Amino acid sequence: MIKNIIRSLIIPFIMIVLFFLTLPVISSEIWSTGFLILITVFVFVLEYRSREWVLFIIGLTAGIFLELGGDSVYKLQYWKSGLLLGIPLWLPVLWALAFVLIARIGPYIVEYTPEHKTALENTAADE
Repeated sequence: MIKNIIRSLIIPFIMIVLFFLTLPVISSEIWSTGFLILITVFVFVLEYRSREWVLFIIGLTAGIFLELGGDSVYKLQYWKSGLLLGIPLWLPVLWALAFVLIARIGPYIVEYTPEHKTALENTAADE
């Protein structure tokens, strides 16, 4: 279980921290986005759970809409350069990766009762 937690959660979070540490060093938004995509591929190679790509696409879409919507309504953040309609290219990718990692954390935080387990098994059987 500890190896699973390290592989599925701790290493990905260390990689995200590494990404944030490299942002001031890497001056190109495209290189930063490429680095984050490599991290994402690495995270999926370490462990891929069924249909996580769906979460990734939902997170990517939500990240684009939320960032663009928040930027157009509130103007709370300012980016020096943003190739994706004023926001950095890497930001929606980070949202997408966060969606996947939050889904991975859930089972460790929420204590599933036998009723939850039965409901999850029934949902899986329906698919």
